[in-house]
Amino acid sequence: MKKSAIVLAGGLSNRFGHDKGLLQLAGKPLILHVLDKISTIVDEVLIVVGSARQAKAYAILNLNAKIVIDKYEIQSPL
Repeated sequence: MKKSAIVLAGGLSNRFGHDKGLLQLAGKPLILHVLDKISTIVDEVLIVVGSARQAKAYAILNLNAKIVIDKYEIQSPL
């Protein structure tokens, strides 16, 4: 059976002021730390972002994951 993981990265960052997934920790974005951990236990990863702008920012990282724009752009992913 194929196992998938969904990472919700489409928040507006109102309180933080910056996309947390792109924040650098130990020389790489937080989203890469997440992918490093979950890629060992799943077959595919979907990253759900909130807008086309966010999708472009994540696409630049050449992630081994599919980037999906939330159906309802510019809202919280939940």
